[in-house]
Amino acid sequence: DACRVPREAPYQEKLIGYVFAETLTGGLSLLFNYPLDVMRTKYVAEALRRAADPSAAPMYSINWLGACIQIVQGAGIRQLYSGYLLTIFGMMVYRGSYKVLYDGINEVGKRMGVQGNTLIKLGTGVLISTMAALLSYPLDTVRRREAVASGTNYAYQSSNAACIAIDSAGGFKAYFAGAGLNIARSLIAVATFTFLEGLMGT
Repeated sequence: DACRVPREAPYQEKLIGYVFAETLTGGLSLLFNYPLDVMRTKYVAEALRRAADPSAAPMYSINWLGACIQIVQGAGIRQLYSGYLLTIFGMMVYRGSYKVLYDGINEVGKRMGVQGNTLIKLGTGVLISTMAALLSYPLDTVRRREAVASGTNYAYQSSNAACIAIDSAGGFKAYFAGAGLNIARSLIAVATFTFLEGLMGT
């Protein structure tokens, strides 16, 4: 209760409280499952590498636990959390932008008297999810690059080094490589949620 933001608090204070709570919850959860996400990213990169060169020797054990142990023994446990802080910052950007956009568009909907319309809800969700995802996607790109490179001879020394490498290889648009698929995934989730919400009459 001591950490709860009062209902009558200014909007900025509520926004900060919301972003802090969401980021803290997500960050604590990531402490346990982030290494799994790193390994998933590594396995995808490994599959692409082996597809391009079938004769290449595997870099990691086929067993994910064995692969984790292999990385920890070779480069330390911090390699399993490569990009973790960047992910936390990405959460802050995503949740903050989502909240601001949601509240702003919701207020417009109230004034126009179309807030309860299912199609309006769907359109609002699609717009907000797309914009928030685009704002935070470059951070996710850098995080994935760091995760793939961690524990290898070409591991980045910092997030800034990863940014320089991405920019040198493909320029600004390289930060948004694959963004379309990520947005499509978000849109499917929004559409499903809106459909179920309308079905239940909420």
